[in-house]
Amino acid sequence: MRRVAIAVLAVVVAVVLFVVLFTFRGRQYEWVMLNRFGKLVENPTTIAYGWHLCWPTDRVVRLDKRLHLYQSALEQTGTGGRETLSVQVFAAWRITEPVRFYQSMGGGSDVEAQKVINTKVMGTAKAKIGERTLEEFFNVDEKQVQTTNLENAVRDEVNADIRKNEQGIEVAQVGFARMAFPPEIAGPVYTRMAAERARQAERFKAEGETEATRIRAQADEAALKTRADAGREAAKIRSDADSEALDILAKSQEAPGAMDFYRFMKEIEMFKNSMGPRTILILEAGKSIPEQVGLLQQKVVGPATQPLNK
Repeated sequence: MRRVAIAVLAVVVAVVLFVVLFTFRGRQYEWVMLNRFGKLVENPTTIAYGWHLCWPTDRVVRLDKRLHLYQSALEQTGTGGRETLSVQVFAAWRITEPVRFYQSMGGGSDVEAQKVINTKVMGTAKAKIGERTLEEFFNVDEKQVQTTNLENAVRDEVNADIRKNEQGIEVAQVGFARMAFPPEIAGPVYTRMAAERARQAERFKAEGETEATRIRAQADEAALKTRADAGREAAKIRSDADSEALDILAKSQEAPGAMDFYRFMKEIEMFKNSMGPRTILILEAGKSIPEQVGLLQQKVVGPATQPLNK
């Protein structure tokens, strides 16, 4: 039993030593390589998912595949119009070629990579800012602001320089964390910007008044034309109506008994207009109203409440 126990213990110790000395584990988000006597082994032998073989003398090199964040200090630079800006830049970068990164960055040092990023990104950003005017960074018209285009231009130029020098990294994004005026020049710059905005406002106001005058003139002209057209149309409609009325009247006069009926209605209308309110008139049968009115000299009976005069 003792020999068996010693054998089992020896096997366990051997397995532990083998795991510790001859294997290593790589994480999913890492590039793993071996430095074997100054030479890089880019693809170590894999024995299981995440487990690799190595020699006890090998040094494991681990490089993070994830995005790295760089942020510069607040530095002053000048625009194309000689205004001074305080600028702070950030950049997100990643390792794309681990061997070249290891060789160019002093053994894969993130500190060395940050120094390279700082030199390239900050230098390029200052150069690009110096080519542009202040209005391209601060403007009430969003279409005039070119900050996003500037960030993309800095990123592309930095990546082109990195590829040229074969440094094994890539800048995924560049941005301005802060962009402001130094305190000693902020007041005069804001005053000048306010004056410029006031001039623009006056210009927009003048243009608006000119456009309003033009629109009102067009509206008045259209209204006059519409009224003239409406007047002509109304006159035509009245003419057509009068013509139709005369035609109807002519046709009605030609009908049998039409003149007698017309004469009767006119007598009734004349009688109605000649009498006052609440008046009673006694007429003689067989005679027309105008005739009896003339003969009887308007023998009208007064209101119903008064005695009748015969």
